Amino acid sequence: MQRAPTLILIPHIFTPSHRQSEKAKSIDRRARPPITQSPSNLLPSPFINTPTPHHHPSPHYTYSKMVKAIESTEEFKQLINSGDVVVVDYWATWCGPCKLIGPHFAKLEGKFPNVKFVKVDIEEQPEIAQSEGIRAMPTFKAYKDGQVIDEFTGAVPAKLTALLEKVAAPSA
Repeated sequence: MQRAPTLILIPHIFTPSHRQSEKAKSIDRRARPPITQSPSNLLPSPFINTPTPHHHPSPHYTYSKMVKAIESTEEFKQLINSGDVVVVDYWATWCGPCKLIGPHFAKLEGKFPNVKFVKVDIEEQPEIAQSEGIRAMPTFKAYKDGQVIDEFTGAVPAKLTALLEKVAAPSA
């Protein structure tokens, strides 16, 4: 004959009064002296006058000084109609993905000397963004003779590199 399993219930374990020990409840934290009253804490730290090493900003968060920021609609129109291949990065200061791919865009400028690299801040130049149909950021558009020859939206470094390789080719 099999015995039925025995079930033991201990309800007082889960009551709030037993979650903390009685010792922990009785400590009055205001009765302790402040840390600054200890003489060892008042001694000068050996690290106060330690020089910090010179910090160079990470190359992942710096932008090339050569990437031109478009400052007017006239400048934009003149540049895209110049006959050169121009790649435009449409971005915004509040756009996280724009900040992530911005350094890659700047780095590619050195690899493609026959392409002009420019940035359009859509908040500074809303009329350009509207006329070019920018709906999401970052958007990259390549222009030649005033016409869009290629474009893509997103912060994908491989796609940006592929776009530049395509438009920088002599047949583009």
